[in-house]
Amino acid sequence: MRKVTLIFAIFLMFLSANAQEKTKNIVRNFQLNLGVTLGDYSFKSDQGKVDYKPQVGFRIGADNVFFTKNKFSLESGLTFSWLRTKVDEPTIKIDYSSFYVGTHLVGNYAIYQDKLFIGAGPFIDFGLFGTQKPEGSESIDLFVGKDGNDAPLKRLNYGVDFRLLGDISSTYPIQAYVSYRLGIPNIEGADGGSGQTFKASIISFGVRANLHKIFEKKSE
Repeated sequence: MRKVTLIFAIFLMFLSANAQEKTKNIVRNFQLNLGVTLGDYSFKSDQGKVDYKPQVGFRIGADNVFFTKNKFSLESGLTFSWLRTKVDEPTIKIDYSSFYVGTHLVGNYAIYQDKLFIGAGPFIDFGLFGTQKPEGSESIDLFVGKDGNDAPLKRLNYGVDFRLLGDISSTYPIQAYVSYRLGIPNIEGADGGSGQTFKASIISFGVRANLHKIFEKKSE
């Protein structure tokens, strides 16, 4: 946990230094990111596993490409995500809803005419708030413990962000993307025995646009 926190702090300091030195480039390369999410959750224990059904949520974020060379580029950014899923079985029905804020460091590589790209890199997400709502019962806070007990889930999630991006306009810098953020750690909290694992990943579909360059082209 301490190692992850230290890496996150160093990463944020790096971004801060980069922003101070290249403010103009950041503004020019700023991209607004909008999309829908599907929460890809998994739970396993010694007694078996639970099947989750992804539900539609959303994400909004800001990406910044801060390094480019030939067909390769590096980007970072901040993302706010709403994840939804549910358990819908004859004996148990639970709705899950959670909100995360996160950052990433992704390398993208052009694989076709500088119009189609693949990318991968680490991400870190932090759970802001969330609930689980069993049918016929009150909602339970996912990230806050109650009556001296630990929270059902841990707030910190991290892993690898895989993505496919493609230009969808020959005139304006607009891209469509598919992203899969693979959650690696076991975020099971309260009552998490040694045989229980809970992991959260995110499937996203969306578009992103460089608003600065769009307005530049419109003013030409």
